[in-house]
Parts: sequence; structure tokens; C-alpha cells
Amino acid sequence: MENSRRRFLQLSASLAAASASTAAPGAPPLPTVRIGKHEISRLILGSNPFYGYSHASRTLDQHMREWGTPENVGDALKEAERNGIGTFQTNGGDREIADVERHRERGGKLQMIALIKEKPEDTVSRMHPIAVAHHG
Repeated sequence: MENSRRRFLQLSASLAAASASTAAPGAPPLPTVRIGKHEISRLILGSNPFYGYSHASRTLDQHMREWGTPENVGDALKEAERNGIGTFQTNGGDREIADVERHRERGGKLQMIALIKEKPEDTVSRMHPIAVAHHG
């Protein structure tokens, strides 16, 4: 059963990558909504799959964490942005903040929505989110 779950994840990731790579360069941007002064893509990238929060099983969580290396997360953020996703929602943990900072150092412009349960000053000062929500 373990092997079938791993195979399912591999196939899902392959299909997602294949569909993303077929996006036409110059394709129209995703639909957006305005919230205050911010224009937000109606599709927001969430961080649960990157950091092992499947809400399904410990095994799936572990597979997600194994895949979610800083390099893979950085590539996924870049690919999402390239395909018109303009906003990333994540929590304010040290690893998540580091991934956001790395993305921006590499020229990424994703807007952040931060889910905060501790250290709000650190999260806000380092991520510069357009919105925050209490996480928990």
C-alpha cells in the first residue's frame, strides 16, 4: 500500500508539472479580485502540501515533507507565479519565512497572506504580507 501512495503522489506531481508546462507564454492572466489596494489572483497558492499538512494521514504528510525541500518549494513558487498565480498563503514559521525570502531574493514577486500563531512582529517584518489572519 505504501508503494501505491508514493506512486499516486509521483503521478499527481507529474500531471501537475505537465499541465503547468503547457501554459502558453503570453496566455491571459488568471482572473483577479481587488481587496483594498491589492489585486489578488482568484487562485491562491497554499503551503500545506509543501510542509506536510495533508489532514489525511501521517504517511501522506511524510511524503509531502520529503518532497518539500527548499529547492522544490522555490521551484513551485516560481512556476506558480509564471503561470499567473500572484498570491501565496502560508504560516509564519521559520522555514516558511525563509522560503518566502529566498523566493524574493531570486526575483519573485508573489504577494503573501500570512497565517500567524506566534511571533507576529517577526513574520510581518520579514514577509511583508498584504494580509494576516490568526492561525489556530
